[in-house]
Amino acid sequence: MWIKSVDLPEELIKAQEDGKLVIFAGAGVSRGSPSGLPDFEGLVRGVIERTGSMLSREEGEPADRFLGRLEKMGPKVHKIVQEILNPPGSRPNRLHYGLLSIFRTPEMVRLVTTNLDTHFSTAAAELFDKKLPIYRAPALPVGHRFHGIVYLHGCVDQEPGELVLTDGDFGCAYLTEGWATNFLKGLFTQYVVLFVGYSHNDLIMEYLARGLFPGSPRFALVSQEREKQTGGIILYPYAKWFYRGITPVPYLPTEGDTNHEALVEVVNAWAERAKMGLLDHEERNRRIVAESRPPHDPEKANYLEEALRDPATAGIFIRYADTPEWLHWLEEGGFLKPLFQQNSIGDDHVSPILACWFTDKFVLRHPEDALAVIQRQGPVLNPLLWQHIARALAFSQQPSDPAALVKWVTVLLSSPPPVAEQRWFLEDLLEKCRYPEDRDVALLLFKELTAPHLSSLILLCLTFNSVEK
Repeated sequence: MWIKSVDLPEELIKAQEDGKLVIFAGAGVSRGSPSGLPDFEGLVRGVIERTGSMLSREEGEPADRFLGRLEKMGPKVHKIVQEILNPPGSRPNRLHYGLLSIFRTPEMVRLVTTNLDTHFSTAAAELFDKKLPIYRAPALPVGHRFHGIVYLHGCVDQEPGELVLTDGDFGCAYLTEGWATNFLKGLFTQYVVLFVGYSHNDLIMEYLARGLFPGSPRFALVSQEREKQTGGIILYPYAKWFYRGITPVPYLPTEGDTNHEALVEVVNAWAERAKMGLLDHEERNRRIVAESRPPHDPEKANYLEEALRDPATAGIFIRYADTPEWLHWLEEGGFLKPLFQQNSIGDDHVSPILACWFTDKFVLRHPEDALAVIQRQGPVLNPLLWQHIARALAFSQQPSDPAALVKWVTVLLSSPPPVAEQRWFLEDLLEKCRYPEDRDVALLLFKELTAPHLSSLILLCLTFNSVEK
């Protein structure tokens, strides 16, 4: 499904609709204004500034290991980080609100964050009337059955020592005590996960990778990358994401945009669409179809394609789409194929709606366009479409063009009626014929109706045997 410039996979959309989506939020979410908080590397630089140069960081040394070494020398690293992440004026930004708004109800909210700030809690309290459950490490819920907000590495509103910062903290969370790993194991086997605000080389992603057990699909909203070449070696975009078992969902960032406005627009558009009711869908259908021609914009086109897969929204679409351009658009999209198959429609609840639309809007009003579709897709009509067309021709108060009527009757006679008893539509149509305008149609119908049919012969034999007895 296209949202803005992003093609969201169907698994994500279905998971969101079914309450099976978990959003996994990283430091990138809290960097934009008015939050203005640093990522993990930024935290390390902040700690170094506050502790002076009492310990130098070795080249290539992971941030958690450096913080672990620094803490052993005396500085209260956890307390310092707590102060850095509580600056005056820092508030939730649009991305915090947007990610929470993707969930249609408080009961459907499943958000896990490795951020230590309280901005998701603040945003949730403003968005929802009902208070959400909030879990802070190490007291985590059961991973395969939870809702609310989970602070996987702790939160600055608890004791500083509970924050996961140093290599010792990560080792405890993911290895020795393993409470983070146990939570992730349940989560990744039950829910579809969307990572937001992470880079593939984030230190935290290295630890999360240890909890990426086989299970449900995982995706990541990431800035669009391009193929690179280094030393004769081609570096394919997103390779490290795929290596971790995560499918990247790229969005196109705006140059020089430090607030991730492109990502914010995608998230907010998704949230808005997720909460649309039937009246909202009707208004959007009306606006798009009012443009008269099918849209070239991928987002609008995809919106209509999705609408045509649901009976409720398909019913809205057909109220407004009544020009041949829309008929051809649906044909090209494959939506009309079931109408030209002999088998039963079955559980397909959209095709009956399209059969009515095809008949009401085009059979009599735009016969040449409708007949052209049948020529390309047919010649066999689905029994449901046969019935709709036969009824429309027999009972319409609108005078039929004789040339078009001959073609329609020829089409009907090339496909058997749905059941023998429905041949009476043809009888009604014969009675409606005018002389001399409809002479050719009348002859075709008369020949068909007076010809012996197997079902009639069987009925005659049964009647004869009954009389004999």
